[in-house]
Amino acid sequence: MLFDPTNLGGAAEAEDIQAGAAHLKIRVTAIEVRQAADIESAFRRGAAIGADAYMLTQSGVINVQRKLIADLCLRASRPAMAPDFQFLQMGGLMSYGASFEDNYRRAAGYVDKILKGTKPGDLPIEQPIKFELAVSLKTAKAMGITFDKSFLARVDRVIE
Repeated sequence: MLFDPTNLGGAAEAEDIQAGAAHLKIRVTAIEVRQAADIESAFRRGAAIGADAYMLTQSGVINVQRKLIADLCLRASRPAMAPDFQFLQMGGLMSYGASFEDNYRRAAGYVDKILKGTKPGDLPIEQPIKFELAVSLKTAKAMGITFDKSFLARVDRVIE
């Protein structure tokens, strides 16, 4: 798991991932990525410990370096999953996370209420309600990975 411990959201994601992995009896090794220069060494560390796959958390550094991370995964022939669809657009294999489009549409409702006079502090805090699973068949093919048809039937977005 690639994460930036200085990013509060990413650090919280990392804790949740590790808790979920422990529950499922899956070993997750957290590899810190604090700056862009850490990414290639993170993959060397992953190779040294025999990482089978990578999971990305949200952080400015990781988000900006999605393309490099996707390229390194492809070069190492290791699948990776990120919480945002943009990772697939950069060549990543899978994403699962809150739908940004749905969140933006819902945010427009907040803007409308504020423009009509509602105080922002009076509006409730909402959590995402729509989550999407997406896969890139192009990246899967390049890695020699095939997905079962029953799995693909449950995927929200597929990149051919």
